[in-house]
Amino acid sequence: MLRSQRWNTAAGCLKLGAIKHAHLSCGSPDKQLRSSVPSPKKNCQLFALYRIKAPMQTSFDCISFLLWTDASYGSIIGGLVGGMVGGFFAVLAQIIANFWQSHLGREAERRSIDGMLQALDTELAVLKTDFLDRMKQMCDDLDEVRSRGFANRGPLPITFSNQNYHVVFESNGAMLGRIGDEKLREMIIRIYGSAKSLFDYLSYYSRQSDALTQLAQPTQERNALFGKLEELEQKIRAQIEEIQKGVPHVQQTVRAYLAKKSR
Repeated sequence: MLRSQRWNTAAGCLKLGAIKHAHLSCGSPDKQLRSSVPSPKKNCQLFALYRIKAPMQTSFDCISFLLWTDASYGSIIGGLVGGMVGGFFAVLAQIIANFWQSHLGREAERRSIDGMLQALDTELAVLKTDFLDRMKQMCDDLDEVRSRGFANRGPLPITFSNQNYHVVFESNGAMLGRIGDEKLREMIIRIYGSAKSLFDYLSYYSRQSDALTQLAQPTQERNALFGKLEELEQKIRAQIEEIQKGVPHVQQTVRAYLAKKSR
């Protein structure tokens, strides 16, 4: 009697668990337990199997429910889409930042080049006004004196100074290579090269003129030195005339370049 009651109790529990598990698993083969109750021996086997399988199956069903319900599926898709959108905007922001930084760098370089060209324009104006024009006037005055028949065949009254008219050019050699106009670069280098050559001539002429003044008596050495000074004077005059014509042309080209870049 007691043994029969135990079997009936086990069978009832198994049936109740099977029905509950059938509701969770939604159509698994275990739902057949609801229609009939097996034999006592079969009940023991099934009850033992259910004690092992039911928790595992229930856990699997819970995980499947969490993954495949509309709410969880939407949250997963939402997370993926959100991550993709966030990553896209992060990359886009980095690209924009790099582009803007590059733009700022180019703009700063452009301003540096423009400032250097403006300074060169001013330096060439000073070179022409304060030095070339004065040298040309001195040569013209000396020619007028000589044309009147005065026995003035002496050297040019040059007092050479060490004033540097190439400060901007010499301190911006690397920046000159960044000028986008090749013709303008060549013009600037040529005009400053001619100016440097003129100053070398003047320096040499000044030293030879000092040596001539020390030879008071007419000698063969003095006559040779005098002839050398006349030759140097012709080169100096030609160099002054060349630079005077070239400086305004270079200035016009520089200003046209700056006006074009400012548009």
